[in-house]
This record gives sequence, structure tokens and C-alpha cells, in this order.
Amino acid sequence: MPVDGAVRSGRVAVVIGAAAGGLGERAATALAAQGATVAVADLDSQGDKVSETAAQCGDPASTHAVHGAREGAVRDLAA
Repeated sequence: MPVDGAVRSGRVAVVIGAAAGGLGERAATALAAQGATVAVADLDSQGDKVSETAAQCGDPASTHAVHGAREGAVRDLAA
């Protein structure tokens, strides 16, 4: 059950830093378990850890290369 009771089904969640392990990875998999479609974003979208996190999120999770500290890169991802 979601912490705040909100329904995530039908929503898209972008998690930047999801391949670094720790909080980002846990957030991505938790959002997917709650029904969200997850976009796993990190510096290297083809890295093993990114692919592993996306696989844990299920289909149709996607991977994206983005530098979270660069505003333009994050804006482009949201477009």
C-alpha cells in the first residue's frame, strides 16, 4: 500500500539516479509495484544497473540517460 494512500496506476514516474542503488532504486521499484509506469534515468542509460532496475520495475519501464544536475537535460527528459 502506498505510504500516502495515493493510487499510482496509470501514472508515469521519472526516477533520476535510480541506477545508483539505494533510495533511487527503491523508489523506482516501489512506484512500479504501486502501478506506475517507471522511467529509470541515470547518467548511463545502457549500464547494467539501469537495466536491472528497469527489469525490476516490469514492463513498460524505460531507461534514459540524463545528468540530473543539468536542468536542460531534465527538462528534455520531461518533454
